[in-house]
Amino acid sequence: MREDPIAIPVPAPLVRKIENRIKGTNFKSVSNYLEYLLTEILADEAGEETEDLNTAKDDLKEMGYID
Repeated sequence: MREDPIAIPVPAPLVRKIENRIKGTNFKSVSNYLEYLLTEILADEAGEETEDLNTAKDDLKEMGYID
């Protein structure tokens, strides 16, 4: 069962960058994209293998979420 989402503020310029990045992809929203990225990173920390982990980390770095 999935829990109800909580609101996390994201600066408007960052949201616009994400919106541009996800155009033409299967991501339906900025929230959907961020959920995917965070899930990928947390899965790696838990020891699970992920194919696109490096891409997800690069995306988060580019968006300013991690250094």
